[in-house]
Parts: sequence; C-alpha cells; structure tokens
Amino acid sequence: MAEIEVGYLGIVEVGGTRIRCNNMGSTPTQQVLDYKHIYGLNDSGSGSTTKGETIGAIIDQKILWRPGMYLLAGSFSFPADEDNAGVLYDYIKTGEYVPEIKFKYSCGTGIAFQNCRLSQFTLSVTAGDMLNISVSFVATSSDDIGVSESYEDAKKLITWDKVDITGADGNLQSVNLNITNEIIPIYTVDGTVFSGNEFGPRDLRIGEQNVSGVINTYLKPIEFTMNDETEEGLITIVAPNLTIGINAVKTPLQVSTSTGVFYAGEVFTGVGRALI
Repeated sequence: MAEIEVGYLGIVEVGGTRIRCNNMGSTPTQQVLDYKHIYGLNDSGSGSTTKGETIGAIIDQKILWRPGMYLLAGSFSFPADEDNAGVLYDYIKTGEYVPEIKFKYSCGTGIAFQNCRLSQFTLSVTAGDMLNISVSFVATSSDDIGVSESYEDAKKLITWDKVDITGADGNLQSVNLNITNEIIPIYTVDGTVFSGNEFGPRDLRIGEQNVSGVINTYLKPIEFTMNDETEEGLITIVAPNLTIGINAVKTPLQVSTSTGVFYAGEVFTGVGRALI
C-alpha cells in the first residue's frame, strides 16, 4: 500500500487536468469478517441439552474468520477554476470509472488511485465568493509515484458573477448541490480483475443515485407543498466548462431564523433521471 507524508498541500490530477486542492486524503479499509453460526451467546435450542451444554449456559463463540474486502476511499476539495470545474461532473453523473486519480504533494511524494468511482460530488457557491467543489471516491488499488513538480500556471477562479442559476425565484444568495452514488463492491473468492490483491473487489457497482440541494434567496419565495399535483421542474447551474441540469421537485421551505439578512431556501430533490 502506498504511503502519504502528511503536512503538505498539493495537487490532484485527473485525466491530465491539474487541480489545486485545499484538502485531500485517503483511507484504506479492511475488516475482519466472522462466520455466522446457528447458536448465539445465550442460545440454548430445545431439549435438556444443546451440543452437550446445559440449558442457559454461555455458548463459546466460533473462532472462524477471514479477512474482509480491501478498499480505498479518498476525498479532495478545491476552489474551481475555468479549466477544471467540469472535469469530474460527468463521472458522478454517469457513474463511469475514473481510470486514475493522482495525488501529488509538494514534498516529492505522490500516490495514484486506480479504477475509481465517485461516491459524492458537492458544489457550493455564495454571493461574493468562489465556486467550491468537493469529491469523494472509492478505488480498488493504489501505487506510489515519487514526484517533485511545481504547478505554477495561472488560473482564473470561478466567482459568483460567473455562475448562472435558473429554476429559482427571487434574488439568489447561494446554491448548494449534493450528488451521491451508492457504491456496492462486488467480491469473488478468486480476487479481482483490477489487481493482484486477492481481497480486492471484482467490480464496484453503482446503486441508487441521490440528488438534492438548496437555493437560498434574499426574498422569501413561494411556499412549496408536495401533493399529487406537484410537477417536476428543471433547475440549471451553468459556469465556465460546467453545465448541470437537474430534474427536480421542490420540497417544503426552509427559513432562516437567525438574526441578520433574511433569506429563505428553496429546497429541491432530484427525481427520476435526475441529472439530464
């Protein structure tokens, strides 16, 4: 397993696109799996004895076990620029594999994650601020890549004035979009098609996709109540090199009760084929 030296910021590279990150990290997971057995700690079965034990006696637990599946989970976040804003969206939209995600640290340390699927994609932007994106992924394997490179190319960050949002009423104050894909590892006893690790998954299946978010406005929008006549509507978020269309319904209003500028949130939930 590749090791990461802590304490250094760096860049993520996806398909040749470099992303300056303000946070990035990974976590390997592998659990001990106990084999299930018929009798629990205080189970006694029927009759006067069970497996030679007196009724009510504590039954020894079985000690058979095996190593569980080996997975790698990672995440990173970054302020989007005009080149990298859309590089990850298509992967969360379709659930396709990202062939490789590379973490490169300024200390000359690097790690490459292979055969990744995105489990979460979050986009947020507030009036007067920058567009921020965070991503979580699951990978099947990783390798050390010793790198020592600088990334000095000037990039223009995407600010609020470069983001266009339609499908909401009032003067907009912020938008937050969260997309999650359920990752279901498929494991077989003969190991994986991805690597030589016999405890690796054979495939990472995509289960349910959930899309939700909130668009805050300075003016109180219409009160929404879901009923049999509630219709789906289109919400779009457009920024340089990024276009997101969401087939959504609006759910009951969220109103801020804190002091300060009054704003209310149009909460939406993606339905059907949510991302279009």
